[in-house]
Amino acid sequence: MIKINTCLEFRKGILFIRISGVITKETCDIYSEDINDLIKINGIKKVVLNLEKVKQIDLKGINLLFYTYELTKNNKGSLYFTNIDNIKERLNKSHILKYVDVLENELVSFEVA
Repeated sequence: MIKINTCLEFRKGILFIRISGVITKETCDIYSEDINDLIKINGIKKVVLNLEKVKQIDLKGINLLFYTYELTKNNKGSLYFTNIDNIKERLNKSHILKYVDVLENELVSFEVA
């Protein structure tokens, strides 16, 4: 099951989200309701997704991340991923990394965002 870390951080105009668990068709609604609604309603421009503790992601999960990218783009902002090692191969196959930059860690986001 997907679990959104309860410690969402908003610092210097950047929303940091730490996700753990799996992002699959069974769990996407939770993500969509919590995260995408937050971005859409508040017009958040810069989002950093820490994917270090994500164990699995399927096509619907990839599409959900792409939708998050579209929301930030519509807000004239950017989406960044950090710590993607566990699911890097799946992200590469989906081509989402052509659109979303991968940062070494969350601290680097203050330099690029």
